[in-house]
Amino acid sequence: MSFFLSKISISVSALCVKNLSFTLFPVNLRIPVRHYSLDKKSAKLSGSGTKIKEFPVETDTQKLVDYCCGSNYFVTGEDIKLKPESEYPDWLWELNVGPAPKLEDLDPNSKQYWLRVRRLARRHKNKMHSLRVKVLKQF
Repeated sequence: MSFFLSKISISVSALCVKNLSFTLFPVNLRIPVRHYSLDKKSAKLSGSGTKIKEFPVETDTQKLVDYCCGSNYFVTGEDIKLKPESEYPDWLWELNVGPAPKLEDLDPNSKQYWLRVRRLARRHKNKMHSLRVKVLKQF
C-alpha cells in the first residue's frame, strides 16, 4: 500500500521502520471542493443574476381607500376589502407605530427597559471591539 507524502510515493513499511511521524494522505483520496464565489465573467455566463420584477403602482383613490392593496399574492383573486373601524379590536388602535421610546422614558423595573440596556451594551461592546481591531491593524 502506498501513500502520498509531499509529492513522493513511499510505502507504509518504509515509514514504520524509520519511525517518521507525518500525516499521510492516500493516493486515491478525493477532497470535495465547492466554489462559492464566481468571477464576473462566469457569473454572467451562468445567468445567476435575478431580475427585479416591478409591479404597477395603484393610482385609483377609491380602491386605495376600500382595499388593502398588495395583499393578494396569488395570480387570480382580489385584494382584501377593508372593514369599518368598529369591526377591529380596540388594542389595534393603541399600538405604537412611531419610533421606540427613549431609554430615559422607560421604567427601570420593566423587562423592556433591561432588554434595551442589554442591546445597547452589546452594541457598545461590538463597536469597541471593532475599533480595537482597527487600531491593532495600524501597528
